[in-house]
Amino acid sequence: MKSNVQKFQGSTVVFDDGTVEEKIDAVIFCTGYDYKFPFLPASLSSGSDGDVRLYRRVFPPSLERPTLAIMGLLQTKGSIMPAVELQARWATRVIAGLNHLPPAEKMDKIIERDIKANLKSYPCPKMAALQVDYIPYLDTIAKDVGICPNIAWLLLRDPAVGLRVFFGPCTPYQFRLSGPGHWKGARQAILTQWDRVAKPMKTRPIPEPSASGLFFWLGLSGGAAVIFALMAMQKKIPLFLNID
Repeated sequence: MKSNVQKFQGSTVVFDDGTVEEKIDAVIFCTGYDYKFPFLPASLSSGSDGDVRLYRRVFPPSLERPTLAIMGLLQTKGSIMPAVELQARWATRVIAGLNHLPPAEKMDKIIERDIKANLKSYPCPKMAALQVDYIPYLDTIAKDVGICPNIAWLLLRDPAVGLRVFFGPCTPYQFRLSGPGHWKGARQAILTQWDRVAKPMKTRPIPEPSASGLFFWLGLSGGAAVIFALMAMQKKIPLFLNID
């Protein structure tokens, strides 16, 4: 991590803290971006800055028919790709007429409610409009699609899967157990998901410590603790005697 860039000198970069990096091959400016859609009707915007009001961060309430869905225009503390996948599954069903949106007035109220709740943690209105709570957001979309797992039923019918879904991690597999787009391999994927999490951490064999080595380090640490205790006592005794 470095401070801000002060200037470029050929292939050398000088930073605000005075440090210098030489022989730089390439510089990538990760400056972020503004989300604006100048090609869309102005009626979809909610102000002069071009923000687009979206019901559940997907559908503009002002459209007469839900023929436009915007994917991935959100911020969350979880992985964005599972959220976008659920958005796509929901949006295709809405556009196909398999799911229906509430009236525009109700969608506007829900948008305002969500922004107001987010303002407690994100004072910037623009950030508050983008933010969603990861797992509640996934569950809300999944319920509309009809793919949100019933935890109580899973615990009764398939305890092994039910416990893993209940305690986590929350992965997209659980939204493929039943309903539209269900996948036969979802159950096995849930049962083995921790194996795939651990696999990248096991790229090389690590020898197990021998019992003798373990006893050696335990003895060494115990001896050090005794020495420190004696030193502390020696420092405290004269002070005690002086007070007495």
